[in-house]
Amino acid sequence: MFWMRKRNFQSKYTITEPLPGSRVLDFGCGNGEFLGSIEALTSYSLGFDFTLEQVPENLKAKPHLEFVDNVDLLISKGPFDRIFLLQAIEHLPSPVETLKLLRTVLDIDGQIIIETPSRTGWDSKIPPYKFWGGWHAPRHFHIWDKESLDKLSEKLDLRIASTTYIPSPYQWAETLKPRVHKIFRSLVSSEKIFFVALFYSVDLCQIILGKKTSNIRVVFVQD
Repeated sequence: MFWMRKRNFQSKYTITEPLPGSRVLDFGCGNGEFLGSIEALTSYSLGFDFTLEQVPENLKAKPHLEFVDNVDLLISKGPFDRIFLLQAIEHLPSPVETLKLLRTVLDIDGQIIIETPSRTGWDSKIPPYKFWGGWHAPRHFHIWDKESLDKLSEKLDLRIASTTYIPSPYQWAETLKPRVHKIFRSLVSSEKIFFVALFYSVDLCQIILGKKTSNIRVVFVQD
């Protein structure tokens, strides 16, 4: 599973066609696993979160990685070629204000990459709808879709260079857990390789058929 997660994180970075020696910011870095996975591909990576308790000491000790929980310190470390908000924007009580702040540390040729739940996949159509995993109440303040992200780009004076729907086995796990008997609940997990493989394939089928999944990625750029 670690190998799969590492490859997944690296693909999130390389799909953005990064510049050689890119400077990367992961806003809402959590345990720092994403930056740890792409460390060798960047010249400098900064992880920001409001608490850094989840970041292991071995990551904090790496020479090209830095983790901060202070916004002013974050600003002083810019500019950045790539700014990632991976499953983070939905947790922000004031997303427009936060993105405007991040825009000030975005390099002129840089990109802001956002991945967030979107109530558009097959899993969100399973009744009762209150059990859809993307709600994640009360931790998710906002649920986004293409239209609301388009409006966000206008408020930020940025252009959306690409919109992509991507697989999300985690979303399926959170959606299905309340619906299965407790005896089988441990099997419904994004930590189980068979579960990940099965529902990654389900979402991939949606994408091939031209449908939308419940996980959207947008890339913001400056004109």
